[in-house]
Amino acid sequence: MEFIRGGAAASYDVLALGDRLVRDFYGSEHPTLTISDLRTAETFSLRLYALSDVSRCIVQRGRRTIFNLNVNDVPRVENEEEPWLAYLGLPDTIAVLLAAVVNLCADAMLPTGRQSPSNPSLSISGRAEGIETALRNWKPSFPSNVGNDSRAFVSRTIAGELWRNTALILLYQSVYRVGGLHPILRRAQAEILSLLSSITQLPGGDLWGFIALPAFLAACLSTVDEDRKLAMSSLVRTGPERVWLDNIALVEKIWEETDRTGHLADWHELMVREGLSVAFF
Repeated sequence: MEFIRGGAAASYDVLALGDRLVRDFYGSEHPTLTISDLRTAETFSLRLYALSDVSRCIVQRGRRTIFNLNVNDVPRVENEEEPWLAYLGLPDTIAVLLAAVVNLCADAMLPTGRQSPSNPSLSISGRAEGIETALRNWKPSFPSNVGNDSRAFVSRTIAGELWRNTALILLYQSVYRVGGLHPILRRAQAEILSLLSSITQLPGGDLWGFIALPAFLAACLSTVDEDRKLAMSSLVRTGPERVWLDNIALVEKIWEETDRTGHLADWHELMVREGLSVAFF
């Protein structure tokens, strides 16, 4: 309710209340959670909480995810290695890689000499290369019934590629700390905009909110009017709720500063400087 009515900042205040409940229940600061096991009605709210926490960590750089997320190596249903979260189109493997990106960002922000809490045996660059390789090698797979519906197959493939490119952008922005004109970012931005324009039908049960983060990142990297109009049309599609309006407000400020200074504004730096907040899922 706060996510929809109160906006991004209000929703994070509510999420913070849940952190203590999780830690008390599991008896750990960062308990392990297998996201692919959470498919039932009884566990769905825990899945939503874990993924909302990843979204919060994308925005609040330096925060580690409350769960150490992983996926079950042995699929519980034949031909269903990549279960899809309704309304996000987000494959579990990509969700885990997104969590790895934000946790690596948190480790990279530690003072020099501090040991990485998540993987002290690997360097930041080594872990980043591993995440990037996993993202580039990722391929979607589907439940057998999806293969019989060509429209669902196409829409889920588009959704998966949107999220894969989104994770690459976040890795390069928050860990590699490259500027907005880096060729990897330019390529990912162009692919996201092309994919967004290709969506004719949502995956079954999904809402337009699943394009919020891809559309936001593509908008922030857009410099020409044609790209900006396409990105904004996707941002508007997500709905009139307060949280999506918060995202649009930041995008408009980014475009204003980019046009005023001639330099592509960094969305996170401008958000912090302006005291704003955004949310994605």
